[in-house]
Amino acid sequence: MTMTTIDTVASYVAASRRDPRLTRTTLHYIADMIDYFGKAKVFEGIYGMDRQLDDIVAFFKGYAMSMERRLLLLVGPQGSGKSMTVDKIKRRLEEYSRKPDGAVYAVDGCPFHQHPFDLMPAEDREAEGIWWHEEAVPCPVCERTIGAQGGWKTVPVRQVFISAR
Repeated sequence: MTMTTIDTVASYVAASRRDPRLTRTTLHYIADMIDYFGKAKVFEGIYGMDRQLDDIVAFFKGYAMSMERRLLLLVGPQGSGKSMTVDKIKRRLEEYSRKPDGAVYAVDGCPFHQHPFDLMPAEDREAEGIWWHEEAVPCPVCERTIGAQGGWKTVPVRQVFISAR
């Protein structure tokens, strides 16, 4: 990730021009995490599910660059490894978020950890050449913060770490 200090939405936008990892969607982030560690390490200890794991990896990679909302459902009998598969992904996401390549930023003080791009009006995102979720809007807490800061550009941003606990 970039060595530039990222402390406001404006500095995040500037850094995203230099580091495209800052523009990742959730599915893209998970696909990058799998690439970073490798499928074997992410799903270490899961046996006899090679085809299913390949399908899961293909799902994340296939929608990595898409803004479409997608939901992955794991269906199978009791004891077939669904929860274990999800736990493996969660553990690696926690680890990845602490690596420079996996740095994640959110609006400081937002209870929903909103992405900095969510605070930008759609016309500003378009003017900056940022391709993001069309329906992205600030939550009520972020709206108040934007008002208190005098605009979205000066809203504080901080690095966050993924934790399933």
